Amino acid sequence: MPRIVVAGGLVGEKSDPRDAARSQFAAALGREIISRGHVVLGGCRTELDAVVARAADEMCVEKNHDPKKLIRSWVSQKPPSHDKGEITRSRVDDWSQVPRGYDFPEQIREADAVVIVGGWNGTHYAASWARLANKPIVPVAAFGDAAAEIFNDELQNFDRRYASRISLDDYEILNRVMPLPTTASWVAGFAKDVVSLTERLISSRDVFIIMSFAEKAHLLDAYDTFCAVCKTNDFSGFRVDDHIDHNKRIVPTVLDSIRRSAFIIADVSEPRPNVYYELGFAQALGKGVITTAYEGTQLPFDIFDIPTLYWNNQRTLREELDKRIKTVRKT
Repeated sequence: MPRIVVAGGLVGEKSDPRDAARSQFAAALGREIISRGHVVLGGCRTELDAVVARAADEMCVEKNHDPKKLIRSWVSQKPPSHDKGEITRSRVDDWSQVPRGYDFPEQIREADAVVIVGGWNGTHYAASWARLANKPIVPVAAFGDAAAEIFNDELQNFDRRYASRISLDDYEILNRVMPLPTTASWVAGFAKDVVSLTERLISSRDVFIIMSFAEKAHLLDAYDTFCAVCKTNDFSGFRVDDHIDHNKRIVPTVLDSIRRSAFIIADVSEPRPNVYYELGFAQALGKGVITTAYEGTQLPFDIFDIPTLYWNNQRTLREELDKRIKTVRKT
């Protein structure tokens, strides 16, 4: 299950009308992370750590989960700011210094992603450790302070760090304009969007489907089956003609979609140059590819030795594809 660090600080260096909203948002994050079955990681140093952990603990009680398994914190020499979940002593007390043996702070080492809310100069150390460990950073710029500065820093390296998982438009929701006064529904909705974005940075839920666009009944049915089985396995299957923005060029859109997908489904029932081109690009990227073909299809020399799921009805396709997807998920 994904492990998400929440770092930063609640109170700005100057009086800020967003301070109260930060606290509400931190609590909403704690609840949302637990409600989705993830693990909250943090410190026991700041009020933000305490707010997140207490809210997460409340959700654990509501969901009948064991807090010690889903809330993990590491405390330095100072007294802990909360007593929720499993708390252990950290071996890295000063994040501004490289520790002996070059050991990462435990939260960063164990994390799948780092969400940052508010914060001060010290929060930049958390971001730097996350970059060194190559962990995705989700800086919620809407609440200002260090998170906003870190957001701008991450934008400079967006293509290298994140473009294979999400679009720039997706990432920029972190800089959403916050209404003042802030409503509870807005805060909860924003927390849901931020956790959803974090999940996509950890592991894409998109599946790009490569196939002929021919308007043939068995291919149209197959596409419906691909999408349905993906949905059953908590993925979103799509073809480029479903998602294309007609103001954009189609080839860059296709290549971008392949880069961002968790894996690829390629149906080679009909010989089409675009199908072979896209399949080759996906393989060159090292993407997991599930290749399918209608029974009796004669594959060209270039791909005849690729393991292929042959189908002649939707029931067979549905059952065998489900097995393949479950195998891909484990790799």
